Parts: sequence; C-alpha cells; structure tokens
Amino acid sequence: MVVLDATAGNRHLWGKNSENINTVFVDKEYGLKIPPNLFADFTMLPFRSNIFECVIFDPPHYTSPPPWFDDPKENRMGRQGPFYGIKWRKNKLIKSLHLAQEEFARVSDRLCFRWFEFSITIWKILSIFTIENWKEIYRTRIKGPSNHKSDGCWWVTFIRKRERT
Repeated sequence: MVVLDATAGNRHLWGKNSENINTVFVDKEYGLKIPPNLFADFTMLPFRSNIFECVIFDPPHYTSPPPWFDDPKENRMGRQGPFYGIKWRKNKLIKSLHLAQEEFARVSDRLCFRWFEFSITIWKILSIFTIENWKEIYRTRIKGPSNHKSDGCWWVTFIRKRERT
C-alpha cells in the first residue's frame, strides 16, 4: 500500500514511524526539521492519476497564530520564529482546500482528513469535501485534555465517488 502524506510538515502524525518506506512525504515548506521526500503544493501534485491507495491530509488549521504560541510555557510545539502553516485569510484557506480535494480525487480513491477547529468549524470544511468528488464514510472527534472545542481534532475518511458506467 502506497500512501501520500500531502502535508507532511515535520511528520508529527507518524511518531516513531516517520521514515515509513510505503509513504511519500510531500510539503511545500522549506527548512523543516525533517524534510519531505518531495517539495510540492498539495493543490498541484506532480503525480499521475490513481497512483496512491490513500492520501493523508492534515492542512494548516490557523488563520493567525494561536494565543498560546507566544507563551513559552504553553507553546507545545517548542517553535520559534514564524508560525508554520498559516493561511492568512480564511478565503484563501477554503479555496486551497477546495483545490486540494479535487487534486486528491485525481491521485487516490481514499482520503483521510484531519482538522482542528481553531479558525473554521468542521461543518464548514466538510461542506467543501461533500459537494462533488467525495463520500464520507467515517468521522470521529478525538478530544484533548480539556473540553474546549479547539482542544482535540476531527478525523474524517472519504472515498471517491465513482460514476456508474
């Protein structure tokens, strides 16, 4: 099974398995601690159609740095300098997510999508993925330590709708 991690970042999702040989790690950010296998934008992937079994997509969730980012006690990522993964306007973020879902439908039949509700609710984001190419087959919310809505994340799995012949 060959998997595409379309927004690999520093591969936090993969834990100790961050060098998985069955996964192609793609990102457009330079200067990451663990560089991707390929530098590319998830809205224009340089792959032929139907090449991956699954795409994992953990896009930027913020339209501005989170409040805890400037507080060293709260900065869970231990980052300094510019905050990675910001799409400065919600409109730009939504447009890039729409383009991405079309591109993912081209390269794979399955999409595993991760979303934190920091700036935009899951319901608005899901409306992008359900209009044309994707059928949702699974959704779950993994809660964090507190019950605040931004503490925890959503995982949603989609399969590509096939046209009947």
